[in-house]
Amino acid sequence: MRAFPTDVYMDEQRIDQQPGMDLRDWFAGQIAASIALSQWQATESSYYTNDMIAQEAYLLADAMVRWRRKSRSKANAND
Repeated sequence: MRAFPTDVYMDEQRIDQQPGMDLRDWFAGQIAASIALSQWQATESSYYTNDMIAQEAYLLADAMVRWRRKSRSKANAND
């Protein structure tokens, strides 16, 4: 699954297609930014290293992708 795929046009003719970024990576980036901001606002006792932030972000992103697939398959089964 991709986020933000786009077509590239020149003189009203499509000349290329950019696949966009992997949806998992986009989710992880949003989560990492949130974790980093909450850490910045927190006390020193809740310190995360950059590797810890990345690991947590991808764990949550993977869960989001799984949940998305599961909910979409349920929706399709109900159609």
